[in-house]
Amino acid sequence: MKRAVTFLCLALAANGACAESVDVNLSGDTLKAGFAADLPSETMGGEYDLGLLIGENHNVEFQQLHVGLLVTGDAGARDATVTAGLGGRLFVLGGDGADGGGLALGGMVDARLPSFNRIGVIAYFYGAPEASTFGDLQGWYEYAVSVDYQVLRAASVYLGFRQVKVDIEDFGNYTVDTGFHVGLRLKF
Repeated sequence: MKRAVTFLCLALAANGACAESVDVNLSGDTLKAGFAADLPSETMGGEYDLGLLIGENHNVEFQQLHVGLLVTGDAGARDATVTAGLGGRLFVLGGDGADGGGLALGGMVDARLPSFNRIGVIAYFYGAPEASTFGDLQGWYEYAVSVDYQVLRAASVYLGFRQVKVDIEDFGNYTVDTGFHVGLRLKF
């Protein structure tokens, strides 16, 4: 776990002060922290993110790091503000008994109520089949759904549900993380 935290700190230090949002959420057994910023492109919308998920499930400790890249934009909803993104994540997962990582493809959707846009629903999904994983992993996926409320335009609180599952060689499917969490998202 110390290596995972050290890696994330070094990655953030190399990035400088460009982070546009910080997202931290907690459940009974996990802590997830993420940092995201817009891509410096004038021709397309996009963002990159760095994240760390640490926790324990059934007395098995785990750490997951990811670096992601999304192309984002307006999803074309007529009566709501909907932003969507498609892209991928490079992830590394380590824990008691299984280590590995891979390239996962997926995306996200952020939908806001038109008449009261301080309330929103955010969902994401990423999946990696055996062909794009390495180490002990033969498959991986992560999804989450949350409902947030913008207390301030630059600060949101939210309640969400997340699940991370892996297919481990010679073991089978294992749920790394599942359940509800509460979070705080700050934009700079």
